[in-house]
Amino acid sequence: MPTSKMEKEVRGFLGRLNDITEWNKECQEGFEKIKKYLRKPPTLVPLVLGRTLIMCLTVLEESMGYVLEQHDDSGRKK
Repeated sequence: MPTSKMEKEVRGFLGRLNDITEWNKECQEGFEKIKKYLRKPPTLVPLVLGRTLIMCLTVLEESMGYVLEQHDDSGRKK
């Protein structure tokens, strides 16, 4: 992966952040969701056989990420 291209992408993202001029209700709601999620992040636990696995994917041009999840007894993803 060329370093210059990655730097360009980061600079582009930061530039787009500077274009946000109005912090509205939708922005605040999104920010609150992020804060709530970060207060109780998912924890790593051993796989429970017999429970459904959930695969979450993030695919970009030059990279891919994934995570396997299961619901615990309370229904929360782990």
